[in-house]
Amino acid sequence: SGIGILDLANPSSQLVMFDTPGIAYGVAFNSDASLVYVADGNGGVKIVSIANLNSPAQIGNLSTSGIQRSIAYSNGYVYLADQVGRLVSVNVSVPSAPVQTGSLTLGRFAFHVAVDGNIAVVLDSDSVNDYLDVINIANPAQPARLNTGTVGGSLGITKGIALIGGRVFIATTA
Repeated sequence: SGIGILDLANPSSQLVMFDTPGIAYGVAFNSDASLVYVADGNGGVKIVSIANLNSPAQIGNLSTSGIQRSIAYSNGYVYLADQVGRLVSVNVSVPSAPVQTGSLTLGRFAFHVAVDGNIAVVLDSDSVNDYLDVINIANPAQPARLNTGTVGGSLGITKGIALIGGRVFIATTA
Protein backbone atom coordinates (compact mmCIF):
# COMPACT_ATOMS: atom_id res chain seq x y z
CA SER A 1 0.00 0.00 0.00
CA GLY A 2 1.06 3.60 -0.26
CA ILE A 3 0.26 6.62 -2.37
CA GLY A 4 -0.32 7.06 -6.08
CA ILE A 5 0.64 10.25 -7.92
CA LEU A 6 -0.71 11.29 -11.31
CA ASP A 7 0.37 14.54 -13.00
CA LEU A 8 -2.82 15.80 -14.68
CA ALA A 9 -0.86 18.59 -16.40
CA ASN A 10 0.77 15.88 -18.51
CA PRO A 11 -1.95 13.75 -20.17
CA SER A 12 0.54 11.03 -21.13
CA SER A 13 1.94 10.64 -17.62
CA GLN A 14 1.72 7.32 -15.83
CA LEU A 15 0.53 6.74 -12.28
CA VAL A 16 3.58 6.77 -10.01
CA MET A 17 3.23 4.54 -6.97
CA PHE A 18 5.14 5.01 -3.73
CA ASP A 19 5.01 2.20 -1.20
CA THR A 20 4.65 2.86 2.51
CA PRO A 21 5.03 -0.08 4.88
CA GLY A 22 1.67 0.35 6.63
CA ILE A 23 -1.79 0.84 5.18
CA ALA A 24 -2.06 4.38 3.82
CA TYR A 25 -5.43 5.71 5.01
CA GLY A 26 -5.02 9.43 4.35
CA VAL A 27 -2.80 12.15 2.90
CA ALA A 28 -2.25 15.85 3.48
CA PHE A 29 0.09 18.39 1.89
CA ASN A 30 2.27 21.17 3.22
CA SER A 31 1.48 24.74 2.17
CA ASP A 32 3.50 24.64 -1.08
CA ALA A 33 2.55 21.03 -1.97
CA SER A 34 6.18 19.84 -2.00
CA LEU A 35 5.60 17.32 0.79
CA VAL A 36 2.95 14.66 1.33
CA TYR A 37 2.13 13.54 4.85
CA VAL A 38 0.72 10.02 5.01
CA ALA A 39 -1.44 8.58 7.81
CA ASP A 40 0.02 5.11 7.46
CA GLY A 41 -2.17 3.00 9.73
CA ASN A 42 -0.05 1.27 12.34
CA GLY A 43 3.04 2.55 10.47
CA GLY A 44 2.58 6.03 11.97
CA VAL A 45 3.32 9.10 9.85
CA LYS A 46 5.40 9.08 6.69
CA ILE A 47 6.71 12.29 5.09
CA VAL A 48 7.32 12.02 1.36
CA SER A 49 9.01 14.61 -0.85
CA ILE A 50 7.30 15.06 -4.20
CA ALA A 51 9.76 17.65 -5.53
CA ASN A 52 10.25 15.15 -8.36
CA LEU A 53 6.81 13.67 -9.09
CA ASN A 54 8.36 10.75 -10.95
CA SER A 55 10.58 9.81 -8.03
CA PRO A 56 8.91 10.46 -4.65
CA ALA A 57 11.20 9.92 -1.67
CA GLN A 58 10.44 9.32 1.98
CA ILE A 59 12.36 11.91 3.99
CA GLY A 60 10.77 11.52 7.41
CA ASN A 61 8.97 9.03 9.59
CA LEU A 62 7.42 8.93 13.04
CA SER A 63 6.22 5.74 14.63
CA THR A 64 3.13 6.26 16.74
CA SER A 65 0.98 3.95 18.78
CA GLY A 66 -2.46 3.11 17.44
CA ILE A 67 -3.80 3.12 13.88
CA GLN A 68 -3.57 6.47 12.10
CA ARG A 69 -6.71 6.79 9.94
CA SER A 70 -6.77 10.42 8.80
CA ILE A 71 -4.38 13.37 8.64
CA ALA A 72 -4.58 17.15 8.23
CA TYR A 73 -1.84 19.81 7.98
CA SER A 74 -1.74 23.31 9.45
CA ASN A 75 1.12 25.71 10.25
CA GLY A 76 3.97 23.22 10.52
CA TYR A 77 1.95 20.52 12.29
CA VAL A 78 0.01 17.47 11.20
CA TYR A 79 -2.97 16.22 13.17
CA LEU A 80 -3.87 12.55 13.13
CA ALA A 81 -7.15 10.82 13.86
CA ASP A 82 -6.01 7.70 15.68
CA GLN A 83 -8.45 4.80 15.54
CA VAL A 84 -7.72 3.96 19.17
CA GLY A 85 -9.36 7.23 20.15
CA ARG A 86 -6.91 10.12 20.06
CA LEU A 87 -6.13 13.29 18.18
CA VAL A 88 -2.34 13.33 17.84
CA SER A 89 -0.33 16.48 17.00
CA VAL A 90 3.07 16.17 15.31
CA ASN A 91 5.54 18.97 14.63
CA VAL A 92 6.75 18.52 11.04
CA SER A 93 8.66 21.80 10.70
CA VAL A 94 11.81 19.68 10.27
CA PRO A 95 10.51 17.07 7.81
CA SER A 96 13.37 14.64 8.42
CA ALA A 97 12.71 14.65 12.18
CA PRO A 98 8.98 14.85 13.01
CA VAL A 99 8.17 15.00 16.72
CA GLN A 100 4.92 14.12 18.47
CA THR A 101 4.09 17.19 20.54
CA GLY A 102 0.72 16.35 22.05
CA SER A 103 -2.43 14.30 22.00
CA LEU A 104 -5.98 14.41 23.25
CA THR A 105 -7.83 11.26 24.31
CA LEU A 106 -11.28 11.27 22.75
CA GLY A 107 -12.56 8.05 24.28
CA ARG A 108 -14.00 6.79 20.98
CA PHE A 109 -12.65 5.39 17.71
CA ALA A 110 -11.42 8.38 15.65
CA PHE A 111 -11.66 8.11 11.86
CA HIS A 112 -11.55 11.57 10.22
CA VAL A 113 -9.88 14.91 11.02
CA ALA A 114 -9.91 18.36 9.42
CA VAL A 115 -8.24 21.60 10.55
CA ASP A 116 -8.67 25.28 9.88
CA GLY A 117 -6.59 27.81 11.80
CA ASN A 118 -6.63 26.95 15.49
CA ILE A 119 -9.56 24.52 15.27
CA ALA A 120 -9.59 20.81 14.52
CA VAL A 121 -12.71 18.71 14.07
CA VAL A 122 -12.74 14.95 14.48
CA LEU A 123 -15.39 12.41 13.52
CA ASP A 124 -15.35 9.48 15.91
CA SER A 125 -17.61 6.62 16.92
CA ASP A 126 -18.50 4.36 19.81
CA SER A 127 -20.64 1.22 19.61
CA VAL A 128 -23.86 3.26 19.28
CA ASN A 129 -23.28 6.70 17.66
CA ASP A 130 -21.05 8.85 15.51
CA TYR A 131 -19.74 12.06 17.10
CA LEU A 132 -18.20 15.37 16.11
CA ASP A 133 -15.52 16.75 18.43
CA VAL A 134 -14.42 20.39 18.10
CA ILE A 135 -10.89 20.90 19.41
CA ASN A 136 -8.76 23.98 20.08
CA ILE A 137 -5.27 23.39 18.65
CA ALA A 138 -3.85 26.87 19.34
CA ASN A 139 -1.33 25.06 21.54
CA PRO A 140 -0.50 21.82 19.66
CA ALA A 141 1.15 20.42 22.79
CA GLN A 142 -2.17 20.61 24.63
CA PRO A 143 -5.16 20.21 22.30
CA ALA A 144 -8.37 20.97 24.22
CA ARG A 145 -11.87 19.76 23.45
CA LEU A 146 -14.32 22.67 23.06
CA ASN A 147 -17.47 20.74 22.22
CA THR A 148 -18.78 17.33 21.28
CA GLY A 149 -22.09 16.05 19.96
CA THR A 150 -23.72 13.20 18.11
CA VAL A 151 -24.02 13.28 14.34
CA GLY A 152 -27.11 11.84 12.69
CA GLY A 153 -28.20 9.76 15.66
CA SER A 154 -26.82 6.38 14.55
CA LEU A 155 -23.57 4.51 14.11
CA GLY A 156 -21.62 4.39 10.86
CA ILE A 157 -23.25 7.19 8.89
CA THR A 158 -20.29 9.64 8.82
CA LYS A 159 -17.82 9.13 6.00
CA GLY A 160 -15.76 12.31 5.72
CA ILE A 161 -15.26 15.85 6.98
CA ALA A 162 -14.03 19.27 5.87
CA LEU A 163 -13.60 22.50 7.80
CA ILE A 164 -13.31 25.98 6.31
CA GLY A 165 -14.26 29.45 7.47
CA GLY A 166 -15.75 28.23 10.74
CA ARG A 167 -18.08 25.79 8.99
CA VAL A 168 -17.93 22.00 9.18
CA PHE A 169 -19.07 19.87 6.26
CA ILE A 170 -19.77 16.19 6.97
CA ALA A 171 -20.29 13.47 4.38
CA THR A 172 -22.94 11.03 5.60
CA THR A 173 -25.04 8.15 4.38
CA ALA A 174 -28.12 9.55 6.14
